[in-house]
Amino acid sequence: MQPDINHIAKTVFKIEANEIARLADKLTDSFQKAVESIYHSDGKVILIGMGKSGIITKKLQPPLPAQESSVFYAPRRSLSW
Repeated sequence: MQPDINHIAKTVFKIEANEIARLADKLTDSFQKAVESIYHSDGKVILIGMGKSGIITKKLQPPLPAQESSVFYAPRRSLSW
């Protein structure tokens, strides 16, 4: 018997939607300050992460050059330089 892919997808989407809604309630002034700092940066933005945070930093990399900042993604191995 094959799994019901639609049912699985709907379940995952509902879980993710609930978590995003919960995350919205946790935004603080610190988040706004961080975004503004990156947005107004005249220099380079260096993203460092490993594991899940590495996946997130890698996803943040493409939209940042639109803000005219140089972006460099540094995975974990770069921390040993």
